[in-house]
Amino acid sequence: MFVKKVAHVRKFAQRLKVNGTPIVEPDQDPRFAKFTFVYIGEAPHGVALQLNKVSDPLDIEDTLLERIERTEIFALTLRLPANWQGSYTYTRLPHRMPPRLHEGPDRETRAILAQNAMTDPWARELLPAKSLEPAADAEPPRHAVARGPQSPTMQLWHHESPVTERLADVRSPINGEPLPLYRWSSPNATEHSPVVLLTDDEVWRSQYPVAAEISRRVQCSEMEPVHLLFLESGGSRQRSLDYTAPAEATRSLLTAVRYSARYHVPDVPLILVGQSFGALLAMNCAARHPDLVRAAVAQSPSLWWPGADSPWNERPASWFEEQAASSHPGAPVLLEVGKLEAVLTVPVRSAAALLQSRGALLAAHEHPGGHDVLAWQASIVDVLTEALTATDAGFLRAVSRQSSRGHLRAIS
Repeated sequence: MFVKKVAHVRKFAQRLKVNGTPIVEPDQDPRFAKFTFVYIGEAPHGVALQLNKVSDPLDIEDTLLERIERTEIFALTLRLPANWQGSYTYTRLPHRMPPRLHEGPDRETRAILAQNAMTDPWARELLPAKSLEPAADAEPPRHAVARGPQSPTMQLWHHESPVTERLADVRSPINGEPLPLYRWSSPNATEHSPVVLLTDDEVWRSQYPVAAEISRRVQCSEMEPVHLLFLESGGSRQRSLDYTAPAEATRSLLTAVRYSARYHVPDVPLILVGQSFGALLAMNCAARHPDLVRAAVAQSPSLWWPGADSPWNERPASWFEEQAASSHPGAPVLLEVGKLEAVLTVPVRSAAALLQSRGALLAAHEHPGGHDVLAWQASIVDVLTEALTATDAGFLRAVSRQSSRGHLRAIS
């Protein structure tokens, strides 16, 4: 009996090696598909699926794979939209855990789950490796990719990263930490072309080289030429400080970016593009500093902030509280969120309604995924193009007035 089970496991593993995981099957409803996630190996305390922010990592009951007939095969089938795509890892649990962990200490448990994360060895596709954190000494596990039969096919990491120029180190207004600033400009960009600042340089300059796709679209006349600025985050701890900073600090940060780039791009209001905390920074800057910001593109903004993990001693005001206290609408904002982002979908919808009432909403979009870079990279160029187009007329009039007064600097 044992020999038969071993043979069965090996045969099944060979099938997975050939066909890849997860196993995707049609659903009775063509709008959905069945995704079966499989792990094979020793796991006495179980295996949990870390499906990037679609499932709550602390609700083990919802993410635990089921052992099949006393074998070393574990599986979990989820019914998800047919156009869903997302990234995931597995966690081999180091000990038995209660099914619901929200009543206990979250931070410690999250660390345990992260330390035991693993790449799916049979995945058809893996996301590019992440840049190492400044204090890290080992590469984190690669996230595997799961795609529904109707999911988007946009994949920025298939492009070669164009050459960018390092301009300077922008100092964090919080602790003086150096944050490298890079620049890339479309070959036909001029002193009248818009300037886009992307947070998390380590993601959008090399891991997912967005400039390559923008260059292709500019050449095809699908979008206007642009100047791109990439600001490195300094790692998760540093970005949680800078991207959630109070108004005085965010103004200092934007001012420092513009000063560092003053001889390389037009000295005009920036279009800010960010995700998660970076999106929150973009929204805060749009509300606080409309003289420095032309528009904000916010993908999955962390509107739950401030929460229990706040690095600030005193509770800062939330974006909603700042909006309520403000008498001006701020610069316009384009919002995007995933329908499966459990803690963000409703707040982002509320933010869209509030911005709409204040005349500061460019658009609000929802995609079928979660809080996932796979979703962001699929739409980042589209939403940026939409923001450029929506704000183009007013911006060009302002540039024309500046140019007539000789306020624009030369572009190198």
